[in-house]
Amino acid sequence: EDCNENGVGSAIVYPNPTKGNVNLEIYSFVQGDVEIILTDITGKLIQNRTIQIDKGTNIEALDLSSYSSGSYLLTIKMGDAIINTFNIVNINR
Repeated sequence: EDCNENGVGSAIVYPNPTKGNVNLEIYSFVQGDVEIILTDITGKLIQNRTIQIDKGTNIEALDLSSYSSGSYLLTIKMGDAIINTFNIVNINR
């Protein structure tokens, strides 16, 4: 993970695989808006929202329990820059 002193230093998602709830942990060097984009493996938009983050560690909970089991892509953006993309496996029984 590249550290960008003008923005986000790191981002992780856990637990993965999940049974519905995941945490997105973002460490940021700045305060600002981060866009969270969730798509299925075909690229269909499932969820898109913007959150405000502060300097330091930020944790955002994501509830995937209403979505089918399978793989999803979670993309984190700050401005026009993609911070990270995660493959999340949802095991929803």
